[in-house]
Amino acid sequence: MITSFFALLFAAPPPALPMTADDRLRLERGEVVVRSWKSKRGFPRGLARVVIEAPPERVFRIIDNCNRYRYNMKLVSYSKQLSRKGSVVMCEVVVDLPFPFGSLRSITKGIHTVGPPMWGRKWSLVSGDYQVNAGAWELTRYRGNPKRTLVTYRTHIEPNISLPDFVVASTQKRSLPMMLKGLQDLVVSNLPK
Repeated sequence: MITSFFALLFAAPPPALPMTADDRLRLERGEVVVRSWKSKRGFPRGLARVVIEAPPERVFRIIDNCNRYRYNMKLVSYSKQLSRKGSVVMCEVVVDLPFPFGSLRSITKGIHTVGPPMWGRKWSLVSGDYQVNAGAWELTRYRGNPKRTLVTYRTHIEPNISLPDFVVASTQKRSLPMMLKGLQDLVVSNLPK
């Protein structure tokens, strides 16, 4: 019980790693750049980046509305905004795992930031099927261009259920690029022609 308390107390999204020259080249080609590593307790942490050809304000509209996560983000089967008071947004989200593992539910407290220079959502776990569920969406103007957005997504999850390491790692490896590519496609498909 004490371990769970401290895991929640000190849960924070993983650090934003500096971009390499190779990362920039890949981003310029429209690729999703993903990095992952293990936490001290052996759970994967992830960071993914993509450049979207749209202003950060437009991209933030999707991140800001957790009622629509089930439509906008792969693996999310249920999402609901529970409350919003200023910049604090409480969300309930259910994520489906591969068979036979079922799903994971969480209620998170998000702090939403409306820029410039940065738009985003930083969340931490309030309750649910995790010991740790923390992360952040960070949206900035890519290289100062107000019509291009650098999206950085950071996540650190430790589910309460026992999952083989390969399931957690492979789900994250597959879902991070899929989620950011889906966000990119959604934003671009909704741009005025």
